[in-house]
Amino acid sequence: MKCRVVFDNGRADGRFSSEGELNCDGNAFSLEYVLDGDKCRLCYRGGILTQRRCGKVNLDMSFSENAETGCIIKDGDASGRIDIFTGKLNAVTDEGGVKVFVEYTLGGERSTLRISAEAVN
Repeated sequence: MKCRVVFDNGRADGRFSSEGELNCDGNAFSLEYVLDGDKCRLCYRGGILTQRRCGKVNLDMSFSENAETGCIIKDGDASGRIDIFTGKLNAVTDEGGVKVFVEYTLGGERSTLRISAEAVN
C-alpha cells in the first residue's frame, strides 16, 4: 500500500518525511522509501528491525531489543562497522500502517527514533 513515512528523532532538525510502499504480513512488514535520492528499505520480522540504504550513502543497520547489533557502512574510505546497542524496540502494525519506536546507542551516542508509515489514498 502507498503510505506517508515519517522519521522523527526528537531533535529540531530531526524530522524527515517521504512517500513509500508498505507491505504488512501480520506483525511483520517491509517499507520502501527514498531518502535524499537514496533507495531505502526498512523491514521488521521476529523482533528484529533492519534498514538498508543504497545510493550516495550505503549502509545496513539492524536493531534487536536488549542486544548489540551493528551498522555496516560501505562507502569507500568511510567503510566499516559501528556497534549498536538497542535498549528498546517496539513495532505495531494495523490496517492503517505501522508505528515503530527505537531507543539505541550508536558510537556512544544515545538516540531515540519514531517511525510511522500511514496509508494514503
